[in-house]
Amino acid sequence: MSVNKTSEALKKARQDFEERERARFDGLSGRIKADKREKCGYTADFIVGLDEVRTDGLLVKENLPQSWLSEILDKNQENKEIPCWDAQADGLLDLKLQRDNHLVKLKGHLSLKVGRSCDRCLMPLTYELDRSWKLHFLPAPLNPEMEFNFGLGDMGEAHAHLPISDEVDSGPDACFYENDRLDLLAAMLEEVFLVLPAYIHCGDLHVVANEQGCDPQADQGVWEPKSQEKWVDPRWAGLLEMKDKLPKS
Repeated sequence: MSVNKTSEALKKARQDFEERERARFDGLSGRIKADKREKCGYTADFIVGLDEVRTDGLLVKENLPQSWLSEILDKNQENKEIPCWDAQADGLLDLKLQRDNHLVKLKGHLSLKVGRSCDRCLMPLTYELDRSWKLHFLPAPLNPEMEFNFGLGDMGEAHAHLPISDEVDSGPDACFYENDRLDLLAAMLEEVFLVLPAYIHCGDLHVVANEQGCDPQADQGVWEPKSQEKWVDPRWAGLLEMKDKLPKS
């Protein structure tokens, strides 16, 4: 009985502490903090220890400042050949983590407004991303080069200690972690860059700015059949001049 009372007391103390912390950061988890030493004005810590994720879950809710978000999008965009996305407003990240032994299940919602130039008319536009997603964090394989299935789901020998279920094998995407540390920022960025289109133009489904379509000015000066007679190929200008000098019959 004393063990149960101690466990309940620790659980209540932890809940009280988390409630005070959420109140301290206006309902947020406080993983992003103002820091004048940083260029963007903020510092963030999205590394979560496995022991922080209890069976009753861990909530991570953060307001993503515009300047910080723009900086990490610029730093982490792998394909530098396409225009970089820029945050147009603060974003919102809302996650819940639940642990089952070494398996951690993530359910999250992400809301962002990012912008870049239209690939047709080069006018600025804003793309709205409002998305829920699921992810499973799994311990990194003992032998990453081993691609055989030993009858233990799709996880192989390295994950023999994990519960086997259809949800793990064919459900949400998997993200591996090492040293019992989960990188929530890397998981979020992977989801963002998988969703954002490589090619975008005015009028796309999620575009919330410049919805009238590509700038009409982009079509000005285009050749039309009516202007064909006004235009003269300089290679034939001499012949046209000789034609004009010929007597009219």
